[in-house]
Amino acid sequence: MKVLKLLSLTITFTSLISVEAVCQYNYIHNRWNIKVGYARYKISTRNNDVQPTIGNYRLEFNYGFLKNIESGFYLGYSSYRHMNTSPRYHTPYYGINLNFHLLPFLINKPDFRFDLYLGGKAGGFYFRMQEMHMFEYSVGAGMCFYPWKHLGIYTEYGFGNYLYEDNFNSRDHSKFRYGLSFKF
Repeated sequence: MKVLKLLSLTITFTSLISVEAVCQYNYIHNRWNIKVGYARYKISTRNNDVQPTIGNYRLEFNYGFLKNIESGFYLGYSSYRHMNTSPRYHTPYYGINLNFHLLPFLINKPDFRFDLYLGGKAGGFYFRMQEMHMFEYSVGAGMCFYPWKHLGIYTEYGFGNYLYEDNFNSRDHSKFRYGLSFKF
């Protein structure tokens, strides 16, 4: 009877330690993630002087503060012309983002090479032509593949408000963004 109790206690204690060890390790929690990305923004002005798309460059900094959630901020840049004869305007973008990672619920490997997440972004940009800040937001999904241990390629698709409604005839509601991801 004493041996059975001791064996049962040993098995329970060992199981608890192994479960605790597995739960403490995660590839999102306490991880820094830096993304360098690119997207195309559609622009159409009231005068119907259309510049079909402009490039949007973005740098994101994220930190995983839970097993499946990371948050951070982004800074971006675009350059465009209001009309073909006007000077080029330089537009800074800024904002915060939150990513909810799905794979940590299914796979618990120390060096997993895939990442799948749902995300939301809220921020704005400075519209120099009218000297005002404009708001943009989006929700979407993204995925990343890390062919190397700390370097990967990612793509995101978001749906939201990307251009100021009163200043543009056609609004661009969705974005496809891609780039490089560094994790450490």
